[in-house]
Amino acid sequence: MTLQTARIKLTAFYLLIIMFIVVMFSFIVWQIITSEVERGLRNQALRMIPPPQRIKFELPDYQQQLLIEVKTRIAWWLASADIIILVFSGTAGYFLAVRTLRPIEEMIDEQKRFIADASHELRTPLTAIKTETEVALRDKKITLAQARKFLKSNLEEIDKLKSLTDSFLSLNRFQDPTIKLKFTKVNLEEIVKKVVLNVSPLGKSKKIKIVNNVKGMFLTADYASLSQLITILIDNAIKYNNKNGQVQILAAKKNNYVIVKIIDKGIGIKSTDLEHIFDRFFRADLSRNKYEVDGYGLGLSIAKNIVLQHRGSIQAKSELNKGTTITVTLPI
Repeated sequence: MTLQTARIKLTAFYLLIIMFIVVMFSFIVWQIITSEVERGLRNQALRMIPPPQRIKFELPDYQQQLLIEVKTRIAWWLASADIIILVFSGTAGYFLAVRTLRPIEEMIDEQKRFIADASHELRTPLTAIKTETEVALRDKKITLAQARKFLKSNLEEIDKLKSLTDSFLSLNRFQDPTIKLKFTKVNLEEIVKKVVLNVSPLGKSKKIKIVNNVKGMFLTADYASLSQLITILIDNAIKYNNKNGQVQILAAKKNNYVIVKIIDKGIGIKSTDLEHIFDRFFRADLSRNKYEVDGYGLGLSIAKNIVLQHRGSIQAKSELNKGTTITVTLPI
């Protein structure tokens, strides 16, 4: 069933309910008004008849004709009013149906985009694996060294597929409202130290200096997801940095919030791309093409969902070729 069909059916359902209410209300109004008119005519006629003759009293013909005309006229008035109400209600009901189904329509569109993007990302490593395997099978004189080379290349592509599927699972986990995180009191300084230790090999490969200024910060959060959040942000700051650059990690308390900032002096993000960096599968062209950064554009989307699960906010400020600052605000 298409969304247009669903809109029409929902509108018809609204209209059916309104029609039932309007018809019942009109019938009751018609009964009340005609009863009052008939009672008025009867009282008027009774005043002109002696009491002994009132027992078998019936309205005179001219009053009965008048009563029929009044009933018919009131029925037409009510019917006309009902038609106007139903036309107006049908129009309003259609717009209400459109508004009611809009979140579903957006969800379907988002799902279609996700499937298309995911299929595109999955196709690349799968095509590489298939092509290299076919080449190896067709080569009747393949050596052990060549076979090992093909297997190593295929293993790299399989690792990419695993990384992508892991990202899918993480994104689904943090978008699922039924999954509850385990909130406990955590040491932010300890988390950042562990993350810096884990990503330091990547930093060293690009000669990036990581400066950790987080000291003695505690908050209520999910330890695992907060670690993943910090890892994603620092990893991005390293990947999109310049060689011999620097990544700075800051944290401060403000009112009942902890504000964490990840600052790099790297390639930056174009202003037109900045509003999309938290979208799934989004990667800025400059970063992807010029710097050949591995990834699928899911990291910041996962990060945003982690922050939302913690009832916080995440913002990005950037200037092309000057660097980027990611600010995360989390309730203590």
